[in-house]
Amino acid sequence: MIKNILTITFVIFATLSFSSKNVFAYSCPMLWAEIDEAISKLDVNNDKAIIAAATNLRNEGVNLHDNGDHGKSEDVLNAALRLLDI
Repeated sequence: MIKNILTITFVIFATLSFSSKNVFAYSCPMLWAEIDEAISKLDVNNDKAIIAAATNLRNEGVNLHDNGDHGKSEDVLNAALRLLDI
């Protein structure tokens, strides 16, 4: 009886442990949301070049994320945030 309870507890713990790593492992969508918010606060007339560069980096980051390269995606998205002084 105790062996069954321990086995079930281990399986539940292992399942939650593995699934939580997938949820918190990559923050790509949060990063591009920050970029979108920062771009929305810029003056379209005065900051055209910054908006264009940040948008290009954001789009590249999204494409990398969609292709499964989350590490590189985060690097590119963080570069956009640095460009936007965030």
